[in-house]
Amino acid sequence: MKGLSAVGYQDLAREQSWNNLPILTEWRRLFPDRDPVQMHEELWGERLICPAGGKYVWDERWQTMKSTAVGQPGEPVDGQDLKNPLPDFRKADFGINFEDGGLRGRLEVEK
Repeated sequence: MKGLSAVGYQDLAREQSWNNLPILTEWRRLFPDRDPVQMHEELWGERLICPAGGKYVWDERWQTMKSTAVGQPGEPVDGQDLKNPLPDFRKADFGINFEDGGLRGRLEVEK
């Protein structure tokens, strides 16, 4: 099993974090006195979190939302402190069974 490299994880976390910015910026535009993250949660029942571990805040200079961990596309933050939450594994086996009227999951990881 090929592990997700630190650089690959940083790129993925940055992309996923930035994907949340347009709607958060729009909520900020429509409801300037409300927290855009809270507004999204109230409307959609889902709290948008930054997968890079940061928080979403307003960037006054760029007039857009940004992540404290990875910035925003116009002014990215390096993000080299991002650590891959999944270390490199040699092998991982996943299993799921229905038994005794329930569900049983199993995970075996080999480093």
